[in-house]
Amino acid sequence: MAVLDELKKYNFNFSKKFGQNFIFDTNLLVSIVSSANLPDNAQVLEIGTGAGTLTKIIADKASKVISFEIDPNLREYLTDKFAGTPNVELVFQDVMNVATDKIDDMFDGQYHMIANLPYYITTPIIFKFLEESKKLKTLTIMVQQEVADRLIAKENTADNAPQKYRNPTKNRGHDRTVNRTCTSNRRKMVSHQNGRLCLNIVNAVRHKIRRS
Repeated sequence: MAVLDELKKYNFNFSKKFGQNFIFDTNLLVSIVSSANLPDNAQVLEIGTGAGTLTKIIADKASKVISFEIDPNLREYLTDKFAGTPNVELVFQDVMNVATDKIDDMFDGQYHMIANLPYYITTPIIFKFLEESKKLKTLTIMVQQEVADRLIAKENTADNAPQKYRNPTKNRGHDRTVNRTCTSNRRKMVSHQNGRLCLNIVNAVRHKIRRS
């Protein structure tokens, strides 16, 4: 059964309030997780479980997945969907209302973030974890094109990111843009290395941070 049909069985309706933009294209989902380059026994934080499509692909590659979902209307559907997936833990809370050190404590050692972020929350989430997390190793996110453009903008331009998040090596580039058949919005992927933003656009926004 298609995911949308499954959601309808649970009387789910998309919420503009949460900027929901689920991904259903399997090739894109696999591409996102592949671009995260997860090591063996990786632990992953996902923000925005949504329909669980990305969560499922992550769970196939990671030893532990903690996935935050803000929409209470998805609780029953997601609880049933992952009832038989022991390495997935669902947290039905707004991640912005949870202290970053509390999130860090959910993991044994370093962890990786993979997320398909709505426009309204992208910047707060990026800054929250870049500035506060002590355990986050890499960050791989899908964001809207204008956000990606700002993150990789050259210095001294109107769209450039804050100084501390710019890439002094200027190693920035675009690869591909996700079309509307994959998601409902035009999105990119950015890659980012902590300290030196190595921004590399791939398929939507892959924003990857690596801590030394």
